[in-house]
Amino acid sequence: MSKSSFTSILPAALMAALAFFTVSCDLFGPPAPTEDPADTGLSSGAYLSSLSVSASSGPVALTPVFDKEAGGFSGKVGRSITQVTIAATAADASATLEGEGVVTLGDYGSVTDAALTVTAEDGVTKRTYTVSITRARLDESDDASLASIAVEDGESSPAPLSPAFDPGILEYGLEDLPYGYGVYWISASAADAAASVSATGPWALAEGSNSREIVVVAQDGVTTRTYTLRAVMLAPEGSRLSILELSPLALEFDPKLEGYELAASTGTASVTLSLTPEFPTAIVEYSLDAWATRSVYTAPVEIPLGTAGGAPVVLEILSTSEYGTFTSAHTVTIKRAAAGASNDPSLTSLSVGSYGSPLALTPPFDPEETNYTASVASNYGYISSIDATPANAGAIVAHPALSLELQYGETNVDITVTAADGVATRTYSVLVTRPLPPTVEVTSPAAGAIVTSASMSVAGSFVDPNGEIDSIYVGFNPFGYDLEGMIPAEIVGSAFSATLDLGGMTKGPKSFVVRALDGDGSTVCSAYLDFTLDVEGAPLGHALTIPMDVLLPLDGPRDLYVIIYDMDTGTYGPMSMGTPVAAADFPLSFSLVGVPDGHWMVQAVLTMPGRDEATHMNNIYRNVAAEVSGADAIYPEMVYLFGGTEF
Repeated sequence: MSKSSFTSILPAALMAALAFFTVSCDLFGPPAPTEDPADTGLSSGAYLSSLSVSASSGPVALTPVFDKEAGGFSGKVGRSITQVTIAATAADASATLEGEGVVTLGDYGSVTDAALTVTAEDGVTKRTYTVSITRARLDESDDASLASIAVEDGESSPAPLSPAFDPGILEYGLEDLPYGYGVYWISASAADAAASVSATGPWALAEGSNSREIVVVAQDGVTTRTYTLRAVMLAPEGSRLSILELSPLALEFDPKLEGYELAASTGTASVTLSLTPEFPTAIVEYSLDAWATRSVYTAPVEIPLGTAGGAPVVLEILSTSEYGTFTSAHTVTIKRAAAGASNDPSLTSLSVGSYGSPLALTPPFDPEETNYTASVASNYGYISSIDATPANAGAIVAHPALSLELQYGETNVDITVTAADGVATRTYSVLVTRPLPPTVEVTSPAAGAIVTSASMSVAGSFVDPNGEIDSIYVGFNPFGYDLEGMIPAEIVGSAFSATLDLGGMTKGPKSFVVRALDGDGSTVCSAYLDFTLDVEGAPLGHALTIPMDVLLPLDGPRDLYVIIYDMDTGTYGPMSMGTPVAAADFPLSFSLVGVPDGHWMVQAVLTMPGRDEATHMNNIYRNVAAEVSGADAIYPEMVYLFGGTEF
């Protein structure tokens, strides 16, 4: 129906009214609209930016941890607490806040609720936060004192506390402990059997100042008391020798080599023994009769060699560190040649091996040839075997300790043969070349990148000067002895690329590994990269906190790797690859975030700096089980790692 036809059928009175309304609008303007707060320019922010509760005993822990989106929080105080103070801050300075201040609690065992209301600047938008405080029951003890503390050294001998223990004294000292008893044992018992005591057991000490806090939590679960132990460990003591000489005989001393054989000429009736310990405080003794008698070494001493051609002289040397913690022993067997003894210093065979495999000598072995070359792969780091057979059974062969490390580049391995006459010598030299290793580098994504999709493209390059790399794998498996959870990368020239599926992962920090393998499937080099996953809708996961300490003093800086493995699904979770640590950092609590629910195996690894966990398996390991279910988790016991020397 058209407008004209519609108005033509309206009654005349209605038409007149419409006409008047039209005139009125023209005279007085349109009617004023209803005011909308959103159009006023006033803020509608009604969030809190902080919330805390405190009592006379200290801060009150709230559950959950403050989150502006959460509406309710709860906490608990001891039975002696009758009031708490609530403090909060509005996120928007223009908002008003009600409900702060002192709250009087109810009777023992009761729950007191307090409400905080944030009203936005617009006066309309409001948000209410509720804080529920439980006061411990009268039958829940708040006794958080200790009845005893005892500290014992490595031989179960008590270490006296200063001052003597008193439940009311919270700090104690153990002064001037000898270096080497690196682990002490702490025992403590609570005055109330229902209270819990933490941080007892092994206490690994490092040189200098050390401290350990023993925390007692009363039966009520909230009242605590902290006792502090402080200890000073003396500077390191050592037992190794820096010099061992038997003049006029030639002895190439290696502190790591315990046994030596030397040949003396017929005319050499005695030798002069000279010893120098690395630490002047070490006590050095020697014996010529298998320790039936012993002498303390103080100055060079003459050692008789007996009759020519007679029984060899066996010299035993023992060096003991200042506090008796360490010892070093060496045995030197000296044979004085008989008249007319062979002067043949040649070998009939020679083999030098690395990782159990003999090296190919160039030229092939010949008794008259003394100089050879050989090569190893870049991941072969030391000499593992030296087999040398002298032409004359009375000759003596000397060579370096079998743990001789092969440097990148060239390392000379000398095998010296002394003829039975103790005079004639010949040195066979093998120059071993260890090439620089291949390297692999991730170029995309950048370290620390924030990834917002359920898949991630990984790209990088590699340098392979020796042709060792056969394949490259990318994934979340940090270990080198299997490829579970990893995918092969596409290799084009010296570049590689792959796409990782991130579906099902929690948000938060992650690490992935790129592993380059040789034709036998062994890892020749690897690279790790950290990134942060922030996919919309992905779960946040939880924080898994693992308390850690070391059982022996660390002998230098280390890198800490923390890796978790889901025992149900066979997958790896969040991991931390190579956090620098030192002795002073322990004990520590290490946290991994973004951990899904599950039954996790946690592996903590200490490596020498720069060595990755996968390719150096002779490191410090500790595996523990942890369960995460619906909340953040703290592994219930201290995880103890072994410090000390890496072999």
